[in-house]
Amino acid sequence: MSTGIIYIATGKKYIDEACQSAASLKAHMPTASVTLFADQPIDSSYFDDVVVIENPEYGFIDKIMYMNKSPYDRTIFIDTDTRICDDISDLFVLLDRFDIAVSHEAQRGERLIEGVPECFPELNTGVVPFRKTPQVEAFFLDWLAAYKQGMQSKQSLYQQYNDQPSFQEVLYHSDLRVATLTPEYNCRCLSSTFVSRKVKILHLRHPDLSKVEQEINRNQFKRIFYDPEIGLLRISQFERKLIIWMKRLKRGAMRLSNSEYEW
Repeated sequence: MSTGIIYIATGKKYIDEACQSAASLKAHMPTASVTLFADQPIDSSYFDDVVVIENPEYGFIDKIMYMNKSPYDRTIFIDTDTRICDDISDLFVLLDRFDIAVSHEAQRGERLIEGVPECFPELNTGVVPFRKTPQVEAFFLDWLAAYKQGMQSKQSLYQQYNDQPSFQEVLYHSDLRVATLTPEYNCRCLSSTFVSRKVKILHLRHPDLSKVEQEINRNQFKRIFYDPEIGLLRISQFERKLIIWMKRLKRGAMRLSNSEYEW
């Protein structure tokens, strides 16, 4: 049984991002097999194989189509705008029991999808472990068809040009066994993010992802993290309890001081 990680990138910007992400991946998983699907041949030690995309669309169609062309029995697809912060090989173990795994989308679209209950969430397709089975291959074909149909319809721009609403719709109507990834395996810091333990995969564009990694993993308590591009604001459960304790201590000292004065 083969396992590996795939990236899909069309255009120099995204190929450069894929190289940076793969470099962070290899730092933690040096023996992992990594394949890049790209619109041009490249020479990089971070990839074990590079497959040139024929007639690229330069959009989500390439992503959906070539996820289904993974050479591995068990695959982890990773978006290019990511940084790997630890070994993530346990995602392959997850596929012992599930067909596919995804995390919740932190910034969901406003429109609901007809035929999909509101309680079935939009999912983020930036980190997707999946098995190669006839059912999963059929799912990718259905997703591709639904995405193309959405682009031609009069839906919102978000649904027309984002691959996630069609993914959500097709997944809801599928019979696949779906696992939900914790936010530590697809950490989107575009808005406030609650995490616990070590963040394994950062998923955002930032001028210094290594600094974001250092800050968000500065401790591994339960914590809320928010990155407004430049500043880094974070408060962990430990820090919150410390602040509350200090405030109580200050109030107690003030009461004691006032009592002594009145006496």
